[in-house]
Amino acid sequence: MWNTYCDWFLEFAKPVFAEGGEAAVETRATAAHVFGTILRLLHPAMPFVTEELWHRFGYGAKWTLIREFWLEPVTVRDAEAARAELDWVVRLIGVVRSVRTEMNVPPSAQSPVLLRDASVETLARAERWMEAIRRMARASEVRALDGAMPAGSAQAVLDEATVVLPLAGLIDLVAERQAAGGHAG
Repeated sequence: MWNTYCDWFLEFAKPVFAEGGEAAVETRATAAHVFGTILRLLHPAMPFVTEELWHRFGYGAKWTLIREFWLEPVTVRDAEAARAELDWVVRLIGVVRSVRTEMNVPPSAQSPVLLRDASVETLARAERWMEAIRRMARASEVRALDGAMPAGSAQAVLDEATVVLPLAGLIDLVAERQAAGGHAG
């Protein structure tokens, strides 16, 4: 619940909520449904807390959660493909955030996220999730890298691709090399 629903689903949903319209209504309904499901699943372990939340969030009157039916599994078409795609997006954002933290990139600074040797599928995923990646990874752009590696870049491997973050101009590369035990040259 915490890592998937709170950390990722709600972060992906924020821009949709901000835009409004039909997509926001549908996303809010989905968020409410999932939260209600979470409350049902947590109820046996945390009955008083979940009952109170159930009531306060308007799912039903006080002490009605205990009377709710247990959930039936639902088959979702292409669930594995959707899970794999979202897993990739989350891992990409995590890799970029880790590199930025390790390299002391200021949180407000945006940097390009370049994908070297990425498959057609990976580039298509990056295109579909461009706005979320840009917002959550603080990326000025997300695109394929063809040609030479930019000077002063940090790199990480994600599946078949190398994730490249050009950092020249964003951080003091000499100071980072010295802090890492290297020498500036």
